Amino acid sequence: MTGRIPAAQTAQWHRESKITLRQHGVEKKPALIITSEELLSLREKLHLSRTVFAQILAH
Repeated sequence: MTGRIPAAQTAQWHRESKITLRQHGVEKKPALIITSEELLSLREKLHLSRTVFAQILAH
């Protein structure tokens, strides 16, 4: 399968519960380089506790 799948088709598959990873292309991206200050700033901007932010990052 090449190219992207039109949004209408994806929505139809979702409604019909036919979505699988085979229908979705995954683009591999390089890992982000982020400083501890940037990470702290993001957590504070989102108004998240350290515990909740850590849980989000773990998933």
